[in-house]
Amino acid sequence: MSHKIVFIFLILACLFTCPALSAQDNSTIYNVEFMNDINAHFKETTKILILEKPQKSYRLEIKNGQPYNGYLVTKEKLLGELPFVDYYEDGKRKTRYAVDFIAKDQYQPPIEYALKTTYIDGNIWDGNDYRMVANQMLLTDVYKNGQKKGLNIDVFGMHYFNRISMLLEGESLHIHSLETGDGLQVYQKNGYVIADYLRNGKKIATSTPLFTDVAEATPKSSTIYYVDEQKQLQQMNWLSNARQDLDSKDHILMPLFMQFSFKFNGPMDSFLSRLDILLSNPTEAAEGLENVFESFMVPYTLETLIGSLIYDEEGKPQEGIYITKNVNNTYTIKSYKNGSIVKESITNNLKKLLP
Repeated sequence: MSHKIVFIFLILACLFTCPALSAQDNSTIYNVEFMNDINAHFKETTKILILEKPQKSYRLEIKNGQPYNGYLVTKEKLLGELPFVDYYEDGKRKTRYAVDFIAKDQYQPPIEYALKTTYIDGNIWDGNDYRMVANQMLLTDVYKNGQKKGLNIDVFGMHYFNRISMLLEGESLHIHSLETGDGLQVYQKNGYVIADYLRNGKKIATSTPLFTDVAEATPKSSTIYYVDEQKQLQQMNWLSNARQDLDSKDHILMPLFMQFSFKFNGPMDSFLSRLDILLSNPTEAAEGLENVFESFMVPYTLETLIGSLIYDEEGKPQEGIYITKNVNNTYTIKSYKNGSIVKESITNNLKKLLP
């Protein structure tokens, strides 16, 4: 295991077992572990080194109790351990510096700051915005000229670390995995979002849909019953497609690739934004990336799913439930097992069928 990965594990161990490292002390605006008082209006630190502005020490001028000019070592910390450095001019934050914990595994003062984020009128113009989600995933939004252009996903596990980088490039989204160096080129074609699997920069496979929409009772198909936003009964009829046999040792990129292709209406930046919103949900983040595109592929959730029915080679009900809506707004439910009806009932309340 490399020194860099060991260093990342040590940071995460502190994050999970040492809550004091990320505690916020409201009694002062600066990080007391790093900054020393010169007088009532100036603070100073010698424990940092900003690579683009190397100095022996960095000063902060305070005015009316707030940072005004110079460098502030923040109480806010990346991964709960690595403080940021904010640069101020006339009371306005202009720049934020962060430690590149992958490229540099050194954590003894002076700590090197290589990553830079710039601000205009309080908004990010260029650089990164960091968010820890579910204590196991660090999301980094990547901005260029005031627009979100990418998303880095740092995934931490027991004896495992990987960074999945996503970057918009024209009409496509490039996804790169630190673990293997493999990548995906994601683009739209004929109403579908498709992915090419790249190894050493060369395409070795193109994704195919996991299922095909078919008519009800198509041989070997399945029907999913669910309710829509208006609580009306809906169904999805589909036929499973054969999965590709692709040789890949990447623990995250391969499961991502296997989820493509699927229908999606909208530009690729909307696709990236929706993915960002999904991962920002701690519940979704805790489930990992293996099924992150599930909500893109199907129109239902576990909360709106009623049941399913599998058809045999002749298109006859084999296993599950078959639901029909009657003219009097009631519903007939037939339960099948091994091709035979084992139970039949009528209800006027679909809510009783929901989980």
